[in-house]
Amino acid sequence: MSKQLYDDQTLTQYLLDSLSEAETERLDELSLTDDEIAEALQFVEQDLVDAYVQDELTEATRAQFKSHYLASPLRREKVAFAQAFHAHAEKSLAAQQAAEAQTEAAAEVAPKRKGQSWFSAWRGFNASRPAWAWGAAVAALALLVAGSWLTFERVRPRQQTAQ
Repeated sequence: MSKQLYDDQTLTQYLLDSLSEAETERLDELSLTDDEIAEALQFVEQDLVDAYVQDELTEATRAQFKSHYLASPLRREKVAFAQAFHAHAEKSLAAQQAAEAQTEAAAEVAPKRKGQSWFSAWRGFNASRPAWAWGAAVAALALLVAGSWLTFERVRPRQQTAQ
């Protein structure tokens, strides 16, 4: 029943102290006894703070918000947190966009590199990772030694039969 009586607009008015004293007292009581109202009130409060931080409130609502909502130190902390969160989100978005732009720029350069030989591309890969370069050198040396040994073993039986 309480869901139907109190919509988001009413809860916003409650947070901005725009309701009658009787309605304010009723919502005070319900916010403590009715979990659904308490949860709805919490969501409306978060939306209201976000709208304030993102400058989406009308002048009248913004004035009420400043005069009533920001009167409480706890509520000012909530606004400060929301401002910090939005600032961090904007920085993250800017960094992500910069990374995407860099990736796009690298993608434009990549087709130009297709004309390079596979050897020069391999050399660039190895130069950036010395461990890979040493590993490739050891593998090449092992292949050389194994190939030489196999050749020697194959030639030796022919020499023995020729004697």
